[in-house]
Amino acid sequence: MSKLASMIREGASAGEVAAHLDALGDDARVEELYGLGLSEQKKLWALAAKNAPLTLESFVPSADKRTIYRGRNSLVAFQRFEKHFWRPSDGGACFGFNENPGIVSWFAGPGYFTFTAEDGLIVFDYTKIPSQQLPDWPKIEPNAKGFGPRVVYAGMVDYNRRVSEHVVVGEARKKGKPMGAYYVISRVER
Repeated sequence: MSKLASMIREGASAGEVAAHLDALGDDARVEELYGLGLSEQKKLWALAAKNAPLTLESFVPSADKRTIYRGRNSLVAFQRFEKHFWRPSDGGACFGFNENPGIVSWFAGPGYFTFTAEDGLIVFDYTKIPSQQLPDWPKIEPNAKGFGPRVVYAGMVDYNRRVSEHVVVGEARKKGKPMGAYYVISRVER
């Protein structure tokens, strides 16, 4: 069990969790997130409700530069993933995609989404895909096209709260209803 998981189970405050994560380097921080199961992620989601709001600039600090987050979801399988983000400096739509290992990428595709800041949350909307294709990113395909992408991403919207400077926790919803699925991601330098 990770130290972070123990802290959450023992009722650490939001400030204690943030201080612990902020003191770690990228790899150690991500390893702490990999140690969180559904129960800890759900508790972290509730705990993060008291934290400072997220803005586009705090979430993706550099415009016109790929920002990468690595994380873990609460699903039974295929738990580790990356999310890649782009915030254009011209004020255009912010967008991103999912990078999953092996067969998951083949089955589900990149799962493109747009993201906005709303009421202190960052919202990933898989029902709205970007119109701008970046040269080194996967081909943009609608999330309702093909069996795999439709099952995984169609109708999904994720809501994200700040945990620490580099870490956010998210809750997945489909067609407006919570799925009982959570994830944690950490911004990494690459």
